[in-house]
Amino acid sequence: MTQPVEPISSGQYLWVMMVSVVAGSVYLWPAYVVKLTGPGAYVSLLAATAVAGGITMLQVGWMRRMAYRSYPAAMQATWSPWLGPVLTWITMLLMLALDAAILYLYGELLQTFFYPATPSWVTVATIGALAVWIAIRSLTVVARNVQFWFPLLLASFVVVLALSTGDMRFPLAATPKWGVSMGSLARASVATWFLYANPCATAALLPHVRPTGRWSAGAVALAAIALQGVILLAILYAALATLGPAVIPDMTWPIIYIFSLIHISSFFVQDIGMLILITWTIAIILHLAVHSYVVAANVGPPLGGHNPQRQYLVAGIGLAMVAGALSVGSVAEAKVWLFQILTPADLAWTVAVVPATALMAWWRTGRAPAPR
Repeated sequence: MTQPVEPISSGQYLWVMMVSVVAGSVYLWPAYVVKLTGPGAYVSLLAATAVAGGITMLQVGWMRRMAYRSYPAAMQATWSPWLGPVLTWITMLLMLALDAAILYLYGELLQTFFYPATPSWVTVATIGALAVWIAIRSLTVVARNVQFWFPLLLASFVVVLALSTGDMRFPLAATPKWGVSMGSLARASVATWFLYANPCATAALLPHVRPTGRWSAGAVALAAIALQGVILLAILYAALATLGPAVIPDMTWPIIYIFSLIHISSFFVQDIGMLILITWTIAIILHLAVHSYVVAANVGPPLGGHNPQRQYLVAGIGLAMVAGALSVGSVAEAKVWLFQILTPADLAWTVAVVPATALMAWWRTGRAPAPR
């Protein structure tokens, strides 16, 4: 296994895992799932979080059993030298397609609220370029950027969410409701998956955590999923308590509207809630940078040292992601691709491949206890 010059710590691994899920796409949530289930959206969120936690545990267990080899090497050892790369490429392409839809929608959001006179392709291309600028660097540099920015972004988000409690005038509307049909709950759970989808980042980066932190890194990855689940629960409650389940489905970005209601006259920026867009822009850049780095590490040359070939590959990945985003015709079309096509496809693929990979690895290694 080829490791980077300086492996990352388990703490850095936590922040990278957290930014690789939820952070890049939470602004889209929860209008679609509330439309399907109303206050029953709590159940769909818990179901999606449980699936994400289970997938995370399977990836960690698989990496342990494969003696923490690099992701491409572990896939080849598990499946075969020809099938492993095929499965990896499909996984990466699905993730890039999801990221392209998310990037397009974020560009439209910025144009709507901040830059109405600026074409959305300008903001989309800028975000893509900044993500590439971070992703072409070593894993330690990427991890340090995430470690520096993400706690600040998370803290600002929590503060703004706390300030929004004054507008939560309908607590009864946020009470969980049961009796929603299983079909609606299932569709809402599937539609929530895009928040947790990542290109097997859990398994791909785990081999590059310092050896002394590998045993605890599995728990760290699971903690990242759990913490993001708590954040989503808070967002869901805030949306329902502020707007109610009847209003949310008709809004494209309900969370942005909620934060736009916050005004503090004594503050140097009166519309403090809208500052969350600035922090989300940084979050989505880091989100896309981590995904681009992981994709390049999984399908490109081995990690470690200065490698212009990998940098060109990252730039190509960023260009493909921006091109995919710009090929979307409208917000409505992007939502159809995201919620009804790409997210179900990615979930079905993940639920099929990850457990099968763990089972195949268990069989190939002779069902012996996994090394620590």
